[in-house]
Amino acid sequence: MFRSMLALSVVSLLATSLYAEETIRVACLGDSITEGPGLKSPWPEQLQALLGKGYEVRNFGVGAATLLFNGDKPYAKQPEYEAAVKFAPHITIVMLGTNDSKANNAGAIKAIAKDLPALFKPFQDRRAQILCCTPPVVNQGHWGIDPKQLRVAVAPAIRSASKAAKVTLIDVHKAFEGDDRNLWSDGVHLNQTGSTLVAETVLSAIKEVKSSKAKK
Repeated sequence: MFRSMLALSVVSLLATSLYAEETIRVACLGDSITEGPGLKSPWPEQLQALLGKGYEVRNFGVGAATLLFNGDKPYAKQPEYEAAVKFAPHITIVMLGTNDSKANNAGAIKAIAKDLPALFKPFQDRRAQILCCTPPVVNQGHWGIDPKQLRVAVAPAIRSASKAAKVTLIDVHKAFEGDDRNLWSDGVHLNQTGSTLVAETVLSAIKEVKSSKAKK
């Protein structure tokens, strides 16, 4: 009996030790602002450098992707979304919405309330921690992207949907509003400074979540 209990204790200790030493996988879902074409270090790559050892951050950004399932290029229908789910991340970071501000998508903004939780679900089913970002401010409208629509409709809808879904909100949009530096390469896509601001904002949220869990 004693030997049996000792064996179980050893197995339990080993399992705990292995879990503690497991690399924390972080999936970054988003559009071209996450994908970062032309950038030496898009924000997910910078986040990897900031987090350091013990974390594996992967970039699953898709250019022109929408949060909306009936948008002109739904992220949920892209192969990168399926790849992100298969990655089985411990932390899933979602930053979509910029392309949803286009006039041809604007009529469906109300659908964010149901589409965002649906986007989260496969990750939540695997017990991933969800961190949802509002998209960065757009300095100039290009490719049909509307800065005002992004500010007054898309970002608020993402805030509300995140709250309703009880996931951690990272208000990247607000972080950009309070920064007077040049953060864009073309008014929509970020330059290196803008990408750094996203990475640092996300890092702060990850640290806050980690600290909150440690206190429980």
